[in-house]
Amino acid sequence: MTLKYRFMRHVRIQDNSCHIWLGSKNKDGYGTFRIAGKMYYAHRIARYLYCGFDLNSVVQVNHKPDKCNNSACVNVDHTYEGNQRNNMEDIVKYGNHNNSIKTHCPQGHEYTKHNTLSNNNTGRRCRICHREKEANRRYIRH
Repeated sequence: MTLKYRFMRHVRIQDNSCHIWLGSKNKDGYGTFRIAGKMYYAHRIARYLYCGFDLNSVVQVNHKPDKCNNSACVNVDHTYEGNQRNNMEDIVKYGNHNNSIKTHCPQGHEYTKHNTLSNNNTGRRCRICHREKEANRRYIRH
């Protein structure tokens, strides 16, 4: 049995062009596939089988959130070779980060345009809480 055949036994091709992994998955819903005793992400194996991707490369295989945004998808047209920074930028840009659904800071202040400080597209902070923290820090110093 070839590796490609063994892999494709676990794939269902959908009408919307997603290739859904039906085999084992991790807790985040990403497909996993074992080769020679080593576990890999299924979408990484798909790039190896169909694009000649080097499995030992440090390069990540990321999903294109504008294509299907499905962690179980192994369609190579829905992935790209990138890095963790690219992946995090995609997550923030497409609103898939778990913090993007939060509407208030932990102290209960609403995240509005005027009450939100941005950290170079990597996060946000409450302006009211930041001001209070800075005021307390200055008060303690003097």
